[in-house]
Amino acid sequence: MIYIEESDAALKALGRRLREARIKRNDSQSIFAARLGVSVPTLRDMESGAGTVSVAHWMNALWLLQDLASVDRLLEQKTSLIE
Repeated sequence: MIYIEESDAALKALGRRLREARIKRNDSQSIFAARLGVSVPTLRDMESGAGTVSVAHWMNALWLLQDLASVDRLLEQKTSLIE
């Protein structure tokens, strides 16, 4: 796997936002991990921005945080400047 600094930074920022959202809900790591159906070490990996976490776990986290619709903006088809 290649290392892309910008991707790593984006994952770390996403992990920080996940941690902040969990704390805002007053959930401990063990409670939030149980709600996600993952182990506490996996949640720690997510919160630290590890690139080894399954996209499915991230989708479940977005669902749990009622933000699954944000995925719809990923890879949106852009309108052509020619049209």
